[in-house]
Amino acid sequence: MSATAPPPLPPRLSHHHQRPQLEHQQPTPGPQQPSGSQEADEPPPAYTPSPADPTTLLEVGPQYPFQNTEPQHQQLHQTQHPSYYPQAQLNHHQPPPPHHHYHHQPHQSHGLQAPPVSSSSHAAPLPAPNEPTTVPTAGRPLLYENRILVYPYVNGTAYFCPKCCNTGFKGFDPNRPCRKCWTKYGKSWSVVRLSPMTTPSSTYTLQRPLPPNDVVVTPPPLVVRPGDPRIGGRLCLNCNGSGQKIEELTLFNVFTGGPNQEVCYSCRGTGRIFF
Repeated sequence: MSATAPPPLPPRLSHHHQRPQLEHQQPTPGPQQPSGSQEADEPPPAYTPSPADPTTLLEVGPQYPFQNTEPQHQQLHQTQHPSYYPQAQLNHHQPPPPHHHYHHQPHQSHGLQAPPVSSSSHAAPLPAPNEPTTVPTAGRPLLYENRILVYPYVNGTAYFCPKCCNTGFKGFDPNRPCRKCWTKYGKSWSVVRLSPMTTPSSTYTLQRPLPPNDVVVTPPPLVVRPGDPRIGGRLCLNCNGSGQKIEELTLFNVFTGGPNQEVCYSCRGTGRIFF
């Protein structure tokens, strides 16, 4: 029995020989079906704005009274000439972003309102120009422990303190109160302000105000007796500081009533010698 050989295979062609053959092949004609890309390329119908469109109402509604209408005209112009690209059509029909700065304009008007003016009846009354204070103030008496000085009249003249000049403080220093005046003449201010001592016809004088810092009140001259050490110099030995000298006893003085006193010629009546 003889073995039958298989039929010979056709010669194998390389891809270089197949490419020209495939390129020259033409597809067989068949029924054409409508594709989705061709439908998207078709232009949409012309858009005409109407009041029934909610987008149009949002653009021109009462919430945007000052909105610029230029984007709306530009949108109408673009809809009349539609684009042939589907992506451009999708972006065109998207609503514009809301303008938030128009919503803040009504709130800005509240900042322009003036604050309410308080009534003048609730304002605190101003203190009197000469009313005493608890804080050192030039031109006003300074209270000490809520007290004020009330000086009496002595022999028809007002009492005067040479240490504090009736201000209650030595050298006009609020830290140096005059102990003598406050102990003897200090009165409660809450009682004095309601008493007749504050009237001009009263027989009392109130505490003097503090002078300004640049003004120094000169106290009145001090009256002393002859020979007082505060005058200065040294004691006069001729009159022994009395300022007067007794005349020598003579026969004429005996008949005229005795010797008389005369002013000391050495100290001229002061009782002190300065040379």
